[in-house]
Formats: sequence, C-alpha cells, structure tokens
Amino acid sequence: FTTNGMATDQGKTSNMHGLAIAAETLGKPIPEVGLTTFRAPYTPVTFGAIVSHARGPLFDPTRKTAIHPWAEAQGAVFEDVGQWKRAWYFPKAGEDMHAAVDRECVAV
Repeated sequence: FTTNGMATDQGKTSNMHGLAIAAETLGKPIPEVGLTTFRAPYTPVTFGAIVSHARGPLFDPTRKTAIHPWAEAQGAVFEDVGQWKRAWYFPKAGEDMHAAVDRECVAV
C-alpha cells in the first residue's frame, strides 16, 4: 500500500511513473501489475483554480505598520522584515546610510 497518486493530480500523471517503477521492480509489464482508476476531476485544472486567491500580489502580501505613512513622509528608506516594510533609516538630503545612522545615534 502506498499513497502514490494522492497529490493534486490524483494519479493522472504520477501513477504511470509509479506503475512503471513497480513493474520494473517486479520484472513484469505494466498491464500485468495492474492499472489504477483515476480520481475526478480527470479534466485538467489550473493551479490557479486550486490555490484560489493566494497568487500574484496576494501570494506574498506587503504589510505596512500603522506608522508607515508618517515614516514615508519623513523620507524613510524601508527594508523588508518578513512580509513587513519597516523604516530602516531616515536620510537627510545628501546623506548616505552611514551618515544618517551616525546622525540618528548622536541624537539619541
């Protein structure tokens, strides 16, 4: 007993490979090993139909904190932290990251 053919294809494609391996191992032709009955739906279905809305921009959504608009207005440079956009540093005109961080550290 195996679970071959239990994935999203329900055995339509994977079972033939499994049967070929079993037949080769047993030294018999595939029809002698036996064929399986495919489970519905036999008509091909797109992965989009299976995954529903979890695709495109919704597959990996961008999350923003409540303070994001304020930080954006202050000129923040953001970094990805998991799915969140977090303010990384706040450069003034002409500053690179190191200069901005040095200025922020002195201010604290």
